[in-house]
Amino acid sequence: MFPLVKFKPQERTLTADEMGLDTTIGHISKQIPWTDVENVDSQDGALIIQGRNKNAFIVPARAFKTYEAKEEFRDFVASRVDANGS
Repeated sequence: MFPLVKFKPQERTLTADEMGLDTTIGHISKQIPWTDVENVDSQDGALIIQGRNKNAFIVPARAFKTYEAKEEFRDFVASRVDANGS
């Protein structure tokens, strides 16, 4: 399990493309290149995407319309992380 140091309760949008992750909370956006992502894992139905700085996105299963959509997202993120030597 990951220690909870700081939690942002606002709704977040997280998308992934060939360049990396894009995250938005309200009017604040940030791009995270794949070289800054260390790993992706599944735990208790949630996806955990951990950065090299040890920050993590915990994405609950309810964020996806289907189990297959969650697995497709996980597989894509894992392929990009692996391609960048993590």
